[in-house]
Amino acid sequence: KGRAFTRIKLKDGEVKLREIFGSNLSSYKDRVQFLALLNAIYRYLGKVNGTIHCSPSEWLSCGDEFVSFVSKLWGRPKVCLVGYNEVFLERFKKAFKVRLIDLEEDESEVLEWAEVFVLTGEAFLNGMISKFLTAGKPMVIYGPMGAVCSFMFNIERFCPFSK
Repeated sequence: KGRAFTRIKLKDGEVKLREIFGSNLSSYKDRVQFLALLNAIYRYLGKVNGTIHCSPSEWLSCGDEFVSFVSKLWGRPKVCLVGYNEVFLERFKKAFKVRLIDLEEDESEVLEWAEVFVLTGEAFLNGMISKFLTAGKPMVIYGPMGAVCSFMFNIERFCPFSK
């Protein structure tokens, strides 16, 4: 089982592997399906876990635990939250200096300002990951979509309630 939580809605059901592997991954939808497939394959192989989203009842606890997770690793860093997550933004603002960037925003100033990047697997789908990797600063991927990305790029991951 592998999922990719994203801004587009995909139909539930089966997709033939040849459809995904035959794609050139030029469309966002194709990349989402490919990432979900990789999560499923790597989960099956025992390389990753937590590829299914947690329940909404766990979101507030997740936010609190995420603050503790970041604090234990990096103290009280300046955090760049990549992609809007209401719970994380609310919790992080209470504990750290935080800047939020989303898809349409020019992030060059924030790349210099931030000490830690907190991002979803979405950064791998939209190409933003290369900017964070070249910045050379610590980062953590959160959410089930980032399972295989974290594994393949050896990036810290946080997703304690995923299934």
